[in-house]
Amino acid sequence: MASLELDMNAYNKNAHQDTYVARNVGGSVLSLQQAVIFELLNRCIGEPVPVDTIIAVLSAASDNECPTVGSIKVQIHRVRKKVAGHYKINTIWGSGYQMHRVR
Repeated sequence: MASLELDMNAYNKNAHQDTYVARNVGGSVLSLQQAVIFELLNRCIGEPVPVDTIIAVLSAASDNECPTVGSIKVQIHRVRKKVAGHYKINTIWGSGYQMHRVR
């Protein structure tokens, strides 16, 4: 099974949009917010990551956007779909999210 390790320095400016995208080994494309969420969860793999931490990291990564809990839920949903089969992201109700590698 191919690894989905993400190199945070591997962003390419998309010529048709004002968004940055990163490609992983599996071929999925992650937006900048999705890549930041994936990298944060991957660095803390197996450990719960509070929603407040995700919001703080995304706020620091973006100059003009302050993410909301609702937007985090949407981005987590999209990341889950893109990494399915390689990683599983669990919701820790009332706290945050936790990612595990699928064996």
